[in-house]
Amino acid sequence: MHAMSIRLGDRYAILIGLNSRFPAQVAFIIAHELGHIAAGHITDTAAILDIDNPLESTERDDEELQADGYALALLTGHDTVDVVADVDTYNATQVANAAMVAAESTRIDPGTIALCLAYSSGRWRESIGALKIIPGQQSPEDVGIAINSIAARQLQWGSIGFDRADYLRRILSK
Repeated sequence: MHAMSIRLGDRYAILIGLNSRFPAQVAFIIAHELGHIAAGHITDTAAILDIDNPLESTERDDEELQADGYALALLTGHDTVDVVADVDTYNATQVANAAMVAAESTRIDPGTIALCLAYSSGRWRESIGALKIIPGQQSPEDVGIAINSIAARQLQWGSIGFDRADYLRRILSK
């Protein structure tokens, strides 16, 4: 599982199952799940489970396309982004350099630009390699650990039943 969005009454939660050291990758996945929530794809008793990585999925139904558009709009300001290379062959260093230059003029995170290129071209190896080169695009630990730490500080533990709180503490500490 890469991610899951659930609704309990009038509250929503996004669960991230992807282990990643790249904040731009996790940002897209969270934004994608927010797109499902914003578009009303989740009913009172439903959950949406994204088994495949929404960044790399080749099969996208209408709901997935809507969630992708929401994520792109949130991260780039545009609901469709078609980043294309101006050369036929390129490597991770070239993607990193081009993304950093483009980030200055577009005011879009360079990691997001690199991932948009991969999303448009299907050439993930070069773009993931670029994330390893672009300064600030690789976290020293799994991004999920940082998110869980923030969540643990923000939860109102007293308003959660003991059993649920115990379960959440165990989940968040993984």
